[in-house]
Formats: sequence, structure tokens, C-alpha cells
Amino acid sequence: MRLTIILDTANCFFHYTTRDVAFEHILPNGKLKFSTYDQMRDPLENKDWSWSGSWPVDNPDLDAEDPLEDAFFNFQEPARWIRKQAHLLALTVDAPGYSSHANGFAKGWARARMWEQYGENHAGVCLVFDQGLLKANLQTDLEKQLGFGPYHRMVQYDETGSVGTEATKLKPASWPKEINAEFVAQYIEDHHDELFFKKTLDWQTEYEYRFVTTASPEKPLLASYGDALIAVIVGDRFPDWQLPSAEKASGAVEVDLLRMHWHGIAPKPRLLTRKSK
Repeated sequence: MRLTIILDTANCFFHYTTRDVAFEHILPNGKLKFSTYDQMRDPLENKDWSWSGSWPVDNPDLDAEDPLEDAFFNFQEPARWIRKQAHLLALTVDAPGYSSHANGFAKGWARARMWEQYGENHAGVCLVFDQGLLKANLQTDLEKQLGFGPYHRMVQYDETGSVGTEATKLKPASWPKEINAEFVAQYIEDHHDELFFKKTLDWQTEYEYRFVTTASPEKPLLASYGDALIAVIVGDRFPDWQLPSAEKASGAVEVDLLRMHWHGIAPKPRLLTRKSK
């Protein structure tokens, strides 16, 4: 039995969601859904990449064909298709720089804004996963489905996010003569850190850990989390009348059920039922 969920969360991932998604889909199916980038709340992330470019112009006749300009524009359609295929799973972790027994506000389950924004205005759910098990289980399942595993790491934050990176500043003068889909795919893979794992400073308090992969955009991408789920935490405003159903659902998958409590000197989830494996 894993008994230290409240005190030691340094090795946990947290996923905020709604009651319906948690109890009608995630828990009974044992799977997490990846989202496409056009579903992101960030207005920079939910649009196609914005590319800029620079190259020397040798021919003073600006109406003449420019192969470098052609290369710049030929790059963009394959890149747009890769972006359309990109899927991500967003989680959060404890705020870095705090010990496992430190300030309750540093905990992954203590994100008031995320409870409001993603957790149904405090009436939703925060799912707690073991980091090592979730990484391994998602890797295994996605390799079976797609033939390859996901990229995954912490998101980095700065003033401009992915739109201000060097990766978006194309330099076709250094490219081969033929710009095909393989070249574009390799370019994006070589620069995936900048293109998929950077956001603006406005989002930095989410402490996001992200899994990213590509798959068909025509159907949902679901991946099994296996035995990685540790606990279910319901929000401070979770309806009392739904608690018996939450207890039943949590008990069915043998995990602890807790409820957020925001009174006192620091937030803390209180144990409702213990069903740890």
C-alpha cells in the first residue's frame, strides 16, 4: 500500500479534469486522452507555427524566380501537416525548489487557478499518478499503437514561448535544393524541444510536464496508464451527492479518494476512503 500521498508527492504527476471525464472515461477505461494543439487554451499554441525567414537575394530583378523563397514556402505545408498530427498530454508536478514536506501551496494538487480553470471551478477532479510508472506505461502503450514512444519533459517558459525561438527563423540558404516532407520532418524533430515544449511566462505557474507524439488527427489518441494511478482528489466544491459514486469508482480501481480542503493555514486533501493497492 502507498500511504504517503499527502506528505510525499515529489514523484507524482497531477492531472486536473472534470467529473464526467474522470468518472465516465478515465477511471473505467484506464486511459488518458491526448489533445491536439488546436485544442489548447494558449492562443499561441492553438494556431499553426509562424515561420520567418532570411536569405540573400543575388538577383536585383525581384520579379525573377527565387529558389530560396520557393524553398521557404514549400517548407510550410508539410510543417502544417505535422502540426496537425501533433498530440499532447499535459500534467503538472510539485513546484520545484521545495522539499516533499514543505509549503502546501507548492504541491501539485494545490493549484487554485488550475482547479478553477481545468477542474470545473473546484467541483472537478485531480488525478494523481506515479511518475515512473506513468512514463513507462505510456511509452509501452504508444509504442504498440504507433510504433514509437512520446517525447516528454518539463515545459520551459520565457517571454515569447515557441514563437520566438531560433527554430522558427528559417534559413533556406543552408538547406538542400529539394525540400520534401522527409526534410521538413527531420527539421522539426531536430528542433522539437523549442517547437513543442516552450510557452510564455504567463503559464509558468502551471509547472507543466508534457508528453508529445504524432498520430492521426482523424480519431482520438488514448493511452493506457496501467497501474500508475495512485489517488483521486475531488475538489472543494465537489457535490456531496456525487461522493458515493466517486467512492465506488475509486474503489473499483483500488485507489485512495481524497477531498480538497482549503481552510486553515495551507490547503490539504483529506482522506475519504483508503483503497490503495
